[in-house]
Amino acid sequence: RDPELHFSISAFPIDKCEDVRMAYINMRPFQPKLQKYPSIKYDKAFCFPCYIFHDKPSKNEAFIVDGVQNWKYVGCEKTCLFAQHEGGHGSSHNDAMLKWSNLKDPSKHIDTRMNAQSSQQILENRPRLKTAIVATKWLAKQECAFRSHDESVNSLNCGNFIKLIKLLAIMNEEINKVVLENAPKNAQYIAPKIQKELLNIFANKVRHKIREEVERFFKIVNGDETKALTLKNEICNVLAQYNLLVENLKGQGYDGASNMVGEWNGLQSLFLNDCSYAYYVHCFVHRLQLVLVTISKGVHGIWLFFSKLSSIINFASASFKRYYELKSAREKEIIDLIALEELETGSGANQVRTLQRARDTRWSSHFTSVSKFIEMFGVTLEVLGKMINDGSSRDMRGEAKGAYREMKSFEFVFILLLLNKVLGISDILCQAL
Repeated sequence: RDPELHFSISAFPIDKCEDVRMAYINMRPFQPKLQKYPSIKYDKAFCFPCYIFHDKPSKNEAFIVDGVQNWKYVGCEKTCLFAQHEGGHGSSHNDAMLKWSNLKDPSKHIDTRMNAQSSQQILENRPRLKTAIVATKWLAKQECAFRSHDESVNSLNCGNFIKLIKLLAIMNEEINKVVLENAPKNAQYIAPKIQKELLNIFANKVRHKIREEVERFFKIVNGDETKALTLKNEICNVLAQYNLLVENLKGQGYDGASNMVGEWNGLQSLFLNDCSYAYYVHCFVHRLQLVLVTISKGVHGIWLFFSKLSSIINFASASFKRYYELKSAREKEIIDLIALEELETGSGANQVRTLQRARDTRWSSHFTSVSKFIEMFGVTLEVLGKMINDGSSRDMRGEAKGAYREMKSFEFVFILLLLNKVLGISDILCQAL
């Protein structure tokens, strides 16, 4: 503790200086009771406050660095070194004493002052931010536009977001005191970026709520390519958004494509390298599809039926003109059936649908194709009949006549109704999986 042996305050890291000063103050000045002067080793006197708050070189460093031992000038009224060092108002010694007093008084600390200002700022920011959140939530729930092309102060239409905040300010004087023109220019919380951030927060909360209730679906991602590594990165990104660790993965399920199930570079092998318990299981839905496709191809009549059905659908809806004719005929048919009270009315009922092609990779789409074709059977015959008589070319009239005859055949209609019933049963299993 001998002041002659101390390091200068400026020798410590700048972020540690205040802690060092406080430690010295807590230890109090070095004044041994059995010794006449503070520095025992060198018989010198030092100024404790000036040493503590000396942070840059000074012309007079006798009481700070070198120490004073010229004792014949101590105690004299006019030439006393101690009195000269103290000086008058504004002297470096008195400045050091003021700093010492302020440091010992917590109410004078800068962090205390800042916290007091921060508390007041928080009281003002909270209702301002809450108003912005309420406005964002209401507009999002009502599916309303947020912004306008001109959001300046003098704009007649500054957008729904700002207009709603103005309305809330009119209804509540406390809100009016802290929003828009009464708020700091850098903390009004009305900028487009702020609106997007608030919307994104709401979207994330909705997604997290969905994840808590339905764990089977997180997100649909549009990938740039189908390489295994790209797919893995996309999956990891989605899991990271929901704070799920890839290391905790306990299983994988994909179709049988090589980029998914490859033993060395497939998606399943990449995940197995990171988590050895994430065993791969071939997707049950895909396996069911493969079984149904294989069985159907083994029955000649079924394979031939779908070939004919695909040709009829492609021909009947090949152009926009034919698509429009099918849609118009279906609309007229629905109106007639409702008038005859053969169709029930209600919200979402009797929507106008069109023919749908079946996809080879998804056998469940065959059921949709068959059921839609039965629903559109009458209007399809009607459109084909018009094409037989009014077709623009001989080839069109001939192809329309062939499709018309095929649809009127007993075998085609029988297989159509049979598959609608059989595929309806398998579709229940497909949807469950």
